[in-house]
Amino acid sequence: MKARLTLALMVALCSRSAALLPAGRLHRRHLGHHRHLGHHRRATVTAATANPVIVCPAQFGTAEDYEGLTATLKAAGHPAVAVCGLTRFSWLRIVPNVFTEAFIKGELRATPTLDFFFEAIDEAVEKVRRECGEDTEITFLGHSIGGWVMRAYLTERPEVRAKTSNICSLGSPNRSPPSGTVWAEIDQTRGLLKSVNSGWQELDARPPTLCVIGRGTQGGLRLPIWDDEVGRSTALEGVVAASSYLALCGNAFAVGDGLIPVEAATVEVGGDGAAGVKTLEIEDCNHSGFVPTPGASLLLPETYLWYGSPTITAQWVPHLSEF
Repeated sequence: MKARLTLALMVALCSRSAALLPAGRLHRRHLGHHRHLGHHRRATVTAATANPVIVCPAQFGTAEDYEGLTATLKAAGHPAVAVCGLTRFSWLRIVPNVFTEAFIKGELRATPTLDFFFEAIDEAVEKVRRECGEDTEITFLGHSIGGWVMRAYLTERPEVRAKTSNICSLGSPNRSPPSGTVWAEIDQTRGLLKSVNSGWQELDARPPTLCVIGRGTQGGLRLPIWDDEVGRSTALEGVVAASSYLALCGNAFAVGDGLIPVEAATVEVGGDGAAGVKTLEIEDCNHSGFVPTPGASLLLPETYLWYGSPTITAQWVPHLSEF
C-alpha cells in the first residue's frame, strides 16, 4: 500500500503535461490457445453476449474512482455494472487481524480477514440480480488486490461461483513471491494470498480467467530524471516500481504496471486448469489513475495511462465477452 501511494503521489507532483500517451502495443500470452489481436479493436460488444459486471476495487478504492470505467463497460453493452460499496474506512476492519497469532505466523485466512470485502461483494451480487434476474451469469472484475479478493470470495461462495461466467483481474498480484526467497518469508499478505491461491487451485471447476497486466514501467533508475516526451519523472516511477517488483517477484528490474510486475500477474493453476487462464499484456499501461485520500481521490494526469484509460480499455474490455 505504501508503494502504491508513493508512486501515485510522485506521478501527480511531477507531471506537467496533459497530453495523452500514444496507444501502446499489445502483448498477449495464453496458457491455452493463442491468436493475434489488432491494436485498435473497439470496446463494443452486443448486449446478447455481455454479462453484468461486478467490480472489486483496489485497496481504498471506492465506486467514485471507477465512474469512468463503469461508463465504459455500460457503453460496451454490459447491462449492469456494480462497484462494491466500500469506503476508505472499510479497510480499518483489517486492523484487529494485525494483533493475532495468525498474522505473526503468516497464516491469515480470507475469513474473517476479508469479511468486510465479502459483505460488499454480496451486496453487489444482490444488486445485479435485482436488475438482471436471479439466474443471470456475472462477470467479476478485480483491480489490484481486488483481483485475488474476488477469487477468495468465489472460493467461499460456491452458489455465486456456479453462476459466474468469467473473471478478469487488472494489475493484480496473483502469485506469491518465489518460494525460498526472503520475500516469500516476509510475505506482505501474511499468508492471505498463499491461502487464497491454494483454495482456488483445489476447486474442481473454476471460471475462465483473464489476467490483464500493464507494461508501462521498468523497474530501476532511468535517466534523464525528467522525460519531456511524456511529461513525467519516469526515473522516479522506475525507482518506486523497483521496490515493489523486488518484493513481489524478486526482480527489481522487471517490467510491469509500476507496482505489479508481469511475472506476478497470472493466476497459477496447474494441469488442465491452465487452459482456462489467459494473460493479456498491454504496453504503456500503469497501475492506477487515482490516489485515494480520506476525501475525494486525487486524479492523476492523463499522461499516466492506466487500466481505465480509454485507449487501454479498448484493448481489454472486448475480451470480457469472449468466454
